Amino acid sequence: MKFLKNIGLPVLSVVLTCLFPCAFLYASNAGEAAPLDALPFFVFFLLTAAVILLVLLVILRGLGRAAFLTDLAMLVVINFTMVSEGIKKLIPAFRDWMLLGAAAVVLLGIMWLLLKKKPRMTTGCGLLSLAFGVMILVNLAAALPTMISTATYRCPEPPLAEELEELTFRREKRNVYVLLFDEYGGPQNTKRYYDFDNSAFFGGLSDRGFAVAEHCKNTESPWTATLMPNILNLDYVADDDMEVRMRDAFVEAPMLYRIFRENGYSINLINHTDYLGTGGCHVLTAGQKADTIADYLYDNSIFSQIPRVNTLVKRYVLHRGEDHEVEALRNAFEALESCADRVGDGPTLTVSYINFPHWPSVFSGDGQVIPAPKRYDWEDPDLYLGQLRYGNDVILRSVDRIQKSDPEAVILLMSDHGSRRPAQLLNFCGGPDFDHEAEVAYMENALCCLYIPGMIPEIEGQTGINVTRIMLNETFGLELPLLEIPPDYVYSQESVDRNLGRG
Repeated sequence: MKFLKNIGLPVLSVVLTCLFPCAFLYASNAGEAAPLDALPFFVFFLLTAAVILLVLLVILRGLGRAAFLTDLAMLVVINFTMVSEGIKKLIPAFRDWMLLGAAAVVLLGIMWLLLKKKPRMTTGCGLLSLAFGVMILVNLAAALPTMISTATYRCPEPPLAEELEELTFRREKRNVYVLLFDEYGGPQNTKRYYDFDNSAFFGGLSDRGFAVAEHCKNTESPWTATLMPNILNLDYVADDDMEVRMRDAFVEAPMLYRIFRENGYSINLINHTDYLGTGGCHVLTAGQKADTIADYLYDNSIFSQIPRVNTLVKRYVLHRGEDHEVEALRNAFEALESCADRVGDGPTLTVSYINFPHWPSVFSGDGQVIPAPKRYDWEDPDLYLGQLRYGNDVILRSVDRIQKSDPEAVILLMSDHGSRRPAQLLNFCGGPDFDHEAEVAYMENALCCLYIPGMIPEIEGQTGINVTRIMLNETFGLELPLLEIPPDYVYSQESVDRNLGRG
């Protein structure tokens, strides 16, 4: 019993102090995150705490005192950047060194008191253990239903799966490029939120033989996690009420892949942020990695503020380059511009998902890299427009290379939704609030352009699901019916509130 009190409680308090932020972030994102996502930084924090504990043990000559001060120091280490950024939102002139200086003064003052008074501090460690232990259990208990439903979820077969053997292509098996860009606004969207006339880009596509839809809207949701599964499965398989990991299951082996595979196609993927399922596909992008809760744990910590440590952690713990946002996007664009040169010997379907012109705003209109702190400035409209202009150049260059190298190919350019500027200003800047009825239709207005050599298909006013069905029907002689939007798939005010954390 004495051992547990004098040794066990101090050690336990250090472990639980390091575990709590990992457990909290996992519990808060249980529908999206995997339990092991937080493990690298739990170990990393624990090793850091061990080093601090050993140093303080030499100075304070008491495990309880050393563990108690280690706990406080780790709270600073783990939460430094998060707290600093929060203060900067309230006080723009605030600087990191001010918080670091204040934390140092407080910790040194506590160290002086511990040296002078020499309390055992086992009770203090016990209270910290109890506080963090209870908070960990409460958070995990609250997330338990989501964890169980996610772990036991089995992705149902999309509706077209039963008809797969009947979906035989009846015409020439030409190469197809389905190129998807996240948050690329349609003409109404960019005019509404940025007073930007994008007709030069759409005119360029028309000159290249594309059918251009000005009024394409994916009306069931303006959220990627719902829209992408529906578009890639050519049907309404996901909705906003599903957990994100359940919706993500529908992009692991979507119907679009299955239909083309059934007809003897190989599949190339341009897979920015590793979002799409890759099984059996040839991935043209290299080193792509989706953000996990490990990234958030790191970004919130003091380590992200130390240049040398920052480089080492990104390379060896997060397995990323110095500026992974720039590197990953450049890699995706390089794959997009060269995709026509990388088709297989047989017919090939090339599918892209590129998280662009979606935030973070990595490139300006002339392709210059935007400094990292500026990339998330939601109130600056020029950031989105710069990405859009740069993306226009990349898309047109890619289309030109495809049409030159692969003149009989079919090209479908789409986005899931347009810019959601009103929702983003409300969510990240505190307002202004917006009129749901007036704005959601504009946020839903998406990019939709289809090139089929020798014809101009009628796609105006269609959804992404129906345009994909039209592409298959007109190109390969299928007879897929166009779908009406189910009544319960109309995006609601309640869904806006839920996704913005207001309800």
